[in-house]
Amino acid sequence: MDTDFISLYDQACKNLISKKPVIALLCKYTIEEFKDYSVEEVEELFKEVDTGENRELEDKQLDYKNTVTLDNGEKLIIDVEFQNDEYPGYKLINRAVYYSSLLITTQSSSYKDLKKVYSIWIMPHSSLSRDGLITESRLVTKSLTIACNEEEVNLQTIIMIYVNDSHDINKPYHHYDPLLTFILLLFTGRYKPEEITQILKERYHIQGLDNEVETMCNLGEGLSRKYIQQGMQQGMQQGLQQGTIIGKSKGLEEAQLNSLKHLMNKLNYSFDQAFDFLELDASKKDYY
Repeated sequence: MDTDFISLYDQACKNLISKKPVIALLCKYTIEEFKDYSVEEVEELFKEVDTGENRELEDKQLDYKNTVTLDNGEKLIIDVEFQNDEYPGYKLINRAVYYSSLLITTQSSSYKDLKKVYSIWIMPHSSLSRDGLITESRLVTKSLTIACNEEEVNLQTIIMIYVNDSHDINKPYHHYDPLLTFILLLFTGRYKPEEITQILKERYHIQGLDNEVETMCNLGEGLSRKYIQQGMQQGMQQGLQQGTIIGKSKGLEEAQLNSLKHLMNKLNYSFDQAFDFLELDASKKDYY
């Protein structure tokens, strides 16, 4: 896979999340302090625009970082991260804890003035078994001896959101549907620009993101095509190696089968979705 192309796709995600209507909706449904605010009211709190200059954290580059001041004067640090691979070879929660801990320890404040950190992780291509899962992790104080009323420690909260991009957008999630459908719509690369802008306008009353949406869609489509090309090339190589025995037609079948597998494994397409996307011969559907 072309790493430059993936970098462009990642950058498009970061650009989209930096738009006030997008980050405001995410915060409204994930951060406790915003639960009584409307999305429009949350948006008004984001006075600073994330230009990318403040995303560096020691040797790490965050996807999105901003500081928000609430009506009562309290300040929150918001971090948003995208992760296409929910199993990157380590427990993702470990990385989330590390990032959010750095956001606490690098504050140049006294202990009494430390700002709360919310780290939101979005997995737009998660497994089907985790589709619609939202978890919240934070420090919890409990007494091991006598009863006590110690104040809960809320400096560090990690929210992880999982959607599977094969989810039918017309079938509402049982919980947090506005949030999950929003992520499904914007960050899975499954929908056409005109579909996205129409739903954003009708369901979320959000306009003015046409350029960002079109860029995301074009890169998402390109990413899919690259997976297909990679699968076709691997399939053809395998088929050609066996060509003297099973012939060219079998080699083509191997290539098509490999492409199906790549779409299903890499982008979590269902078999029917992958088959239709590749526009294969309908008479061979049962064969595959």
